[in-house]
Amino acid sequence: MKKIYILGSLIISQINFSQVVSPSNIILQKDKVIGNADFTTLVKIDTNSDNTADYTTVVNYQSTFNQKFAPTLTVGTSVNIWSENENGIKSAVVKLLVQDDVILLSSLLNNTLTSPKGKVQKEKSINDQIKEDNLALKNSTIKNKVTMLNAVFSLPVIRINSFRNEDPEKDGYSKADFFTSLGASYGVSFGELTTVRNESGTVVDEEFANTFSIYGGLLFSTTNGENTTSVIAPHLTISSLNIAAGVGYEFGQILDQQRRLFFTFSYNIPLFKLKRGSYYILKSSGQVNDTQNKNHGLAK
Repeated sequence: MKKIYILGSLIISQINFSQVVSPSNIILQKDKVIGNADFTTLVKIDTNSDNTADYTTVVNYQSTFNQKFAPTLTVGTSVNIWSENENGIKSAVVKLLVQDDVILLSSLLNNTLTSPKGKVQKEKSINDQIKEDNLALKNSTIKNKVTMLNAVFSLPVIRINSFRNEDPEKDGYSKADFFTSLGASYGVSFGELTTVRNESGTVVDEEFANTFSIYGGLLFSTTNGENTTSVIAPHLTISSLNIAAGVGYEFGQILDQQRRLFFTFSYNIPLFKLKRGSYYILKSSGQVNDTQNKNHGLAK
């Protein structure tokens, strides 16, 4: 019975061994080695033929690896390379000699040597990458400098209308009025995004400190300063800390001497204040602050 158990173990060991595929498409140079391997394995490299790994490198998601040598190897050095999975099961060893770059180039041109091939995968967007990185964050407060696309509701407080003088020989004049209106705008914001996560990694608070923004949109107002009804007015604003100065053009009803161009001072309410995550990150310049539990992975 014991002999059967030992024989069965040997058979299983051989099956597991064969499941680990050896590295392939290897190009061995004096200063580095590159090639293909299963991305679930580590690549081990023995540079002095003692059957012990002198270098261990990870395989990326495109199933390629790249290991630099320090110090560099000499031409003719025998190198052993193999893969090893998380259970310590090794692949068959690939034995190679370090060759001169000229010979390697000639082999590639003659198709006697194949260069490593990476899997073609769709590049991750900045937003997908940020979401993926944040999965590892727990009990954390992360701040990033970002450029984002987002929508805001504009609440103009003051509208400055300009008028022509009834006397053509006299200059026109301007008049500032408080008025009731509501606007919707879309644009680009530059600032600092703070994300707070709880023990399960769920976002519990999110705050964006707006340094500078440019928005374009429409104002829907009930008055334009003289109790005349305004239907719609295109509106362009620049803002900092959600306080905005803007210019608009009135397509609604106006007074006889009133010019259609007007200026506003308004307060912007970002949509993500009402609905979390209602923005799109165009660019992130990296983490500027990190207060968190050190047991999770490091964010970008």
